[in-house]
Amino acid sequence: MFQPVKNPFSKYADKLERKVNRLLKRVTTKSRFFIQKELEKIMQKNLVITNLWLEKQFKGYKYLRKGKRKKMHKNTQIIVNHFNEFVEKTNADPGKVLEYARSKNFQLTNPDAKERLIYLYKIAQFLQPNRYYQYLEGASFGKLLTNITHEPMIGDCNQIVTFYTYLYSLKYPIRELQIKILPKHVCLHYNGMDIEATNATFQHYEEYEALLSIVELISTNLLDTSDFRDKQLQIDARTFINGAKLAKHISSMTQIVDKNLKVAYHNLALETAKQHNFSSATFFADKIHDPDLTKYIYQKAVTHFTKKHNFRKAKYFANKSRDRELMKHVYAMQFNQIQKKVKHLKKASEHKSHIKDYKKMRDLAGKMGDTKLRSDLNKFIGSLPK
Repeated sequence: MFQPVKNPFSKYADKLERKVNRLLKRVTTKSRFFIQKELEKIMQKNLVITNLWLEKQFKGYKYLRKGKRKKMHKNTQIIVNHFNEFVEKTNADPGKVLEYARSKNFQLTNPDAKERLIYLYKIAQFLQPNRYYQYLEGASFGKLLTNITHEPMIGDCNQIVTFYTYLYSLKYPIRELQIKILPKHVCLHYNGMDIEATNATFQHYEEYEALLSIVELISTNLLDTSDFRDKQLQIDARTFINGAKLAKHISSMTQIVDKNLKVAYHNLALETAKQHNFSSATFFADKIHDPDLTKYIYQKAVTHFTKKHNFRKAKYFANKSRDRELMKHVYAMQFNQIQKKVKHLKKASEHKSHIKDYKKMRDLAGKMGDTKLRSDLNKFIGSLPK
């Protein structure tokens, strides 16, 4: 199930991580259909590796370093071994399972559905609360991947649904499953039946927000809140945008995804502005048509370049802002910088040697709209010896 990377210098703990990362890089160049199909294949091959790598990339948990992920892969194998033993030893009475399903009004006319229902029943029995699994609101996925001989698996609805799907994938195609989105909750869905993974029961939720393909489990996890208990690295905004774009490619809940993508561009604009890359910052701000953000970036750019006495670039950004007061500010700062050069001069000959500076100050005073200052400087220049 797991194929560790032998290269000690590789950032990947498993060969599949490389495939997932390669798919992420193709998000903007491939169709939604292609991305969904490729993602389904990767999820089928190993959903644990797929989800763990995406959580590392887009949640930025510090504990998800390469060595820790390798340990989690080994822990997953331990869980699977225990699960397989449990399945062999557990003699679920098909008649009782099917009778229970019918009592919930589930119509299981397909012979294959009966077989899968019994398997899902065994998954639920294995992962019922307080056997190996404990529920924790907002937990990160990695908390599930423990050595169950020493500590419990801990996760919320998103995480435990993901692990149910993983165990299902060991025997059957995951495309047979769906997820049902409830208010602030998600459950697994199979053939008209809801599997409440948090308490290992079969349900029938009549009121819900959406019934989605299993591939959208990935976008649901990407859009889920981070675990405040785990320390996070600062995620590069471009990486976050790739995550938001991936979610957009696979999610039918476009309103939520578009909101997250807008947040991603907003953060990227601020991040690049903080790095003094103002051209890129305005480019990202323009992507979301946020005039207040764009104005803020222009102001930061002007402030930065005037402090550096790079008035050419300061004027460039002030001009792009179309803010007359901001342009006046640039002229004023340039005026002050020149004034510092000449304010200690006393002799007429010294003043004359700086006549270009005084003429520049006169022109800047005119651009600032200070007619009196311009007039005074003009008179002063005229009084200098010829």
